Amino acid sequence: MKLSDPAFLTKNLSHRLLGAALIAAGAVGAFAAAGSAHANTTLGTFSVANFNAGDSSNLLSAKVTFTYLSGATNGNLEVTIENLSTPLSDAELIRNVEFAVSGGGSPPSAAVTPYLPNGATELNFTGPPHPAQNGTTSIAAGGSLTNPWDVQASGTSSSPWDLTSDPTSKPSDFVGPDTAADLNSANASVATHQPVLLGPVSLEFNVAGLDGPSTTS
Repeated sequence: MKLSDPAFLTKNLSHRLLGAALIAAGAVGAFAAAGSAHANTTLGTFSVANFNAGDSSNLLSAKVTFTYLSGATNGNLEVTIENLSTPLSDAELIRNVEFAVSGGGSPPSAAVTPYLPNGATELNFTGPPHPAQNGTTSIAAGGSLTNPWDVQASGTSSSPWDLTSDPTSKPSDFVGPDTAADLNSANASVATHQPVLLGPVSLEFNVAGLDGPSTTS
């Protein structure tokens, strides 16, 4: 499967191509679960490296991990998004991930806000350059982001689920790199989408029928 395969492109290329790139990069095969349904199980880890997401001078590198959670109170699927891009432009901020799961029910008909198991850090900054951060906010687990993510139907049969930031007139809370220091070399365009989330960011929600032997793609 090529990264450019239109079956995996998201609906808004300028703002949602990253999710498609991540799915396309991981779509070389499904990842069967190891272990039993009585323990947390990694259902798949998908990576993309040096992908041109719209800014040829800054390339996207990222990783998304899907984990089945046994007996969890905040949903049975955890999606962890890590942005490994540096230097960074707003084209490399991660806005959404589209995916499919075997053994899982249909995506919700209305958007559902997922749970933040480990909280998140929203970062406001100036730049370039970005030597100093300001307005950093650490959000408690389950807390509300400035611009919350949700999970809903994507509208495509190949990747029916869509985990995405809320696409308002000035969307923010996209996933950036792991540390504030990695933003120091960021393109000025990143500041137009602040606050930016420091990664990795985990989100949990329920998928009916999901279990340890399920797969993701």
